Amino acid sequence: NVVGNNKDSLPYFVMDYVEGSHLDAFCAQTRANVEARLRVFIQVCHAVEYLHRNRVIHRDLKPSNILVTKNGTAKLVDFGIAKVMSSAGDSTRTAPLMTPGYASPEQLLGEPVGPRGDVYSLGVILYEVLTGSKPYANTDGNIQRMIAAVTTSEPAPPSTQAGTNPAHVSAENPEQLKRRLTGDLDNVLLMALRREPSRRYATAGDLASDLQNYLEGRPVMARRDAITYRAGKFARRHWMAVAGSVVAVGLLGWGINQRSERVKLEERVRQLENTARRETVRAQARQAAIQEEINQEFRAANPGKTPDLSQIQGTREMYQQQIEDVQQMGQVFRDSLSEAIRLLPGMTAERNQLLTQAASYLDGAAQVAGRDPASRVALGQAYLVLGDLRGYPQAPNLNDRTGALALYERARGLLESQAGDPGVGRLIGQVESHVQAVHPAH
Repeated sequence: NVVGNNKDSLPYFVMDYVEGSHLDAFCAQTRANVEARLRVFIQVCHAVEYLHRNRVIHRDLKPSNILVTKNGTAKLVDFGIAKVMSSAGDSTRTAPLMTPGYASPEQLLGEPVGPRGDVYSLGVILYEVLTGSKPYANTDGNIQRMIAAVTTSEPAPPSTQAGTNPAHVSAENPEQLKRRLTGDLDNVLLMALRREPSRRYATAGDLASDLQNYLEGRPVMARRDAITYRAGKFARRHWMAVAGSVVAVGLLGWGINQRSERVKLEERVRQLENTARRETVRAQARQAAIQEEINQEFRAANPGKTPDLSQIQGTREMYQQQIEDVQQMGQVFRDSLSEAIRLLPGMTAERNQLLTQAASYLDGAAQVAGRDPASRVALGQAYLVLGDLRGYPQAPNLNDRTGALALYERARGLLESQAGDPGVGRLIGQVESHVQAVHPAH
C-alpha cells in the first residue's frame, strides 16, 4: 500500500488490485472438495495470525472479505473496522459496526474483543464454506436473534448440516460430506465456535495447525486427549508397526478416558453460570419488547413527543409480565449462580459482568415499574438476591461488600414507600439485617 498527497495536496491511498472471487464463490465455482477448501482456508488463518502478531484485530471477517485468485491464493481485504490492540491488554472495545452473522458472542454483546474473537469468525466462515449453512439457523443476520442464539444454544455439529442446503456446491455428495466432517472436523469447528473465548483456539495459527493436523492424519487438539484417540491416530499412520506389537503390549491403556474431577467441576460450574446468563438475556429481550410497546403507544397518542418511561402508566398485564420475569430471574440466580459460587468460590470477570448485567436489567425494569406497588416489591426482592450473591457472608458470595451494599440500597429505596404493609415491612427488615451482616457499622 502507498500513502501520499497529490500535486493539489489531496491525500491518496493506493492498494493492490486483487482479481479474484469471494471465498465461498471460489469454492463453488471450482467445486472444491473438503481438502481443497481447507488448504485455501489455512492461508486465511495465517493472514489473520499475521495481523494478530502485529496487534491488529480485523473484527469483520466474512467470506466477502476474503478474495481468492485463480491460482488459489487467498487475500484478506477490507480493514474498515479493524483495530489496533491496546498495549495494556490483548483486547479492544468493539465498534457498533459489525456483520452479526459472523461476529463473536463478545462482539455482539459489546464486550472487549481480542484475537479469539477473530478465531470465532473464522470458525463461522469455515462452517459455512464446508456445509453451505451457518452455525445458527433462522437468525437472518438480526443482532437480537444472534445474541439470543449464541447465549442460549450451541451450534449443531457441521456434519449434521451436510446436504441441508440444496444450493451448496461441493465435490462430495451429502453422504460423503457427512462422513468427512464427522469426528475431527466437527470437533475443530465446534472448538473455534465455543461461546467462552478462553475455550477457543488461542490464535488463528493454532486453528491452522489443527486443520493441517487433520489433513496429515495427525491428532487434532480439539478432540479430547484420550489414549484411545491418540493411539488410533498413531495406528492408522504406522499400522504395520502396530500390527507387529499389538499382541505383546495390547495397546496399554486402550479404552482409558477418565476426566479429572476438577474438569468435571469446572464444567458443572460453567453450566450453572450459563443458565443464569441465558435467563438474563431472555429477561432483557422481554424488557426491550415491553419498552418498545410502551414507546409505540405513547408516540401514537402524543405525536412528536419523546416517551418518558417514568411518567407513563403501564397496563396491568404489562406489569404482571414484568413481575413474572423479575421473579424468574431472581429465582434462577438464587439457584444457579449461588450453587456455582458454592462449588467454585471466588470472583471472576465473567461473574462480575453477569451480576452487573442483571442489575442493569433491574434498573431498566424499575423505570417501567414506576409507582406500581407489586412491581416494586418484586424488584426489591431481586435486588436483595443480587446483593447476597455479591457479598452476604452467610451464603455463597463473591466477597464484594461494597457492591452488595449498593444493591441493598436500591432494594430499600424501592420498598420504603410501602413500609406500612406487613409483608413489605418484613422484607425491609430482611434487607436491613443483610446490610448489618455485610457492614455492621453501616
